[in-house]
Amino acid sequence: MLSQMPEYISSPLLAVLSFLFAATGALLLTPLVMRLARRWGAIDRGGYRRIGRGRTPLLGGLALALPVIVFLVGFGLAGSLIVRYWRFFYRINPDWLNPMMNFASGRAEFSRSFIILATGGAVVLALGLLDDLRGVRARIKLLVQFAVAVFICLSGFVLEAFYIPLIGEFSLSPDLGVVVSILWIVGLINAFNLIDGIDGLAAGVALIAALVLAALGFTAGNVLLVFAGLSLAGSLAAFLFFNFPPARIFLGDTGSMFIGYLLATVTLMGTYKGPAAVIILGPLLALSFPIFETLVSMLRRFIRGVPIFSGDRYHTHHRLLDKGYSRRRVVLTIYGVTLLLAGAAYLSQVIPPDSGWDWSPGFIVVVTLFGVAWWAGYLRQAALRRIFLRRRRNTVLAAFSRYAIQSLTSRSATIKPAEILDLCRREMRLSFLEARFEKGDIPIGSSGSPPRDGEDRVIDAALEELRLQTIGGMRIIVRYRFDHQPYEHEAEDTAACLAQVFEQGGTPALLARVIRENQLPGEATSCK
Repeated sequence: MLSQMPEYISSPLLAVLSFLFAATGALLLTPLVMRLARRWGAIDRGGYRRIGRGRTPLLGGLALALPVIVFLVGFGLAGSLIVRYWRFFYRINPDWLNPMMNFASGRAEFSRSFIILATGGAVVLALGLLDDLRGVRARIKLLVQFAVAVFICLSGFVLEAFYIPLIGEFSLSPDLGVVVSILWIVGLINAFNLIDGIDGLAAGVALIAALVLAALGFTAGNVLLVFAGLSLAGSLAAFLFFNFPPARIFLGDTGSMFIGYLLATVTLMGTYKGPAAVIILGPLLALSFPIFETLVSMLRRFIRGVPIFSGDRYHTHHRLLDKGYSRRRVVLTIYGVTLLLAGAAYLSQVIPPDSGWDWSPGFIVVVTLFGVAWWAGYLRQAALRRIFLRRRRNTVLAAFSRYAIQSLTSRSATIKPAEILDLCRREMRLSFLEARFEKGDIPIGSSGSPPRDGEDRVIDAALEELRLQTIGGMRIIVRYRFDHQPYEHEAEDTAACLAQVFEQGGTPALLARVIRENQLPGEATSCK
């Protein structure tokens, strides 16, 4: 296979330089992005579903992605620039001309792929940046992700075949290939967004996946997999210096979506420069943990009767933390799982199909993921029974949350925000509920009576509190108290419902409406 690789790649020097370029860029940019995030107010403040300590800057993906995009564009244009300015290089050193022209001629067929990969990455990076700064509705994010995936397919990169161990290779029709390719890209973008819930997890898993992609590229003689994989790996390795527990900066949606996009797209593009079915199997196995997490999350939410794209706190890393493991132990354990899966991915390419051992990579993946599912408690009978018992209640809460969101965001709604809070309090069996915009301390409304001490002061310690960031980029504080002892998981489901209502319902239109109805000063509308 290595004989198929261009001469300038068979030497490891250029590959090492691509890794070092991205690593150096991320190492220098990350402290600058940390200061920029604080200046822009892109700060994680803890709260519902957050494991971080709060006050940690977001936008880490900006420092991670920019060196990769610069490298991809530069590498894509390098051949044409050398041809255009060959006299300049000749004057510097005539001995450089011959190897540089060989490099340029070998680069021609790959230039377009690198530029297309960088273009889509820039769009996904901008989407994530906007989401971290201002908040973007889930359906808008999905629409943009879908558009980027269509762009990749229209550029000519569509999956044509795939391979299932012990069964064989399957060819896809053009239409089915487009559908599978779009689902692959959009699915992986959101898969890394899902596992980015604890310091260093998504970045470390992606680092291992990127390295195994580069190894697969070397074995198959694939230029794109080698250089895109190594540049991403270099950037991730440098970023983990700041992101490993305890993290000093988070990826944010800016980074998690970019990582998912790049790994998905470079895999898809890689099928064109090697044995397509084998190439796609390797990355599929290497990325099987985030794929597993996505499928399990969607199934769990469907069974519980909540929207499959809603957030929750029941992911594998949450479950392991609830067992008492430290953040570092959870992260390192999942790194170990990913290494096993990466090893299976590499074996899938180096084991000959007729060796009698071609079943082993799939076996390793199945046993590993089964072990993770058992350890995290997904397969315990009691856990499965509780999920089904909660479905009916969560179906009611989901329907109610849709009504509450629509009433809060509608400009023509006749029901006041305070009345919505009163309905929420009654439906969720709370004795007290209040919500307010954090900056400016602007009240949205309250219902019921808070617990008070003998001097008629509110007992804050007796109240549950959620700190949320809305889709409009504003921050809301919700405080509440049950009127009874909540049964098992009722408190979690209630918090999830309240979070959904105010994250999606806390729009600038609601802020303006609250100010108008309460006759607050006009300058309060600048609250974010």
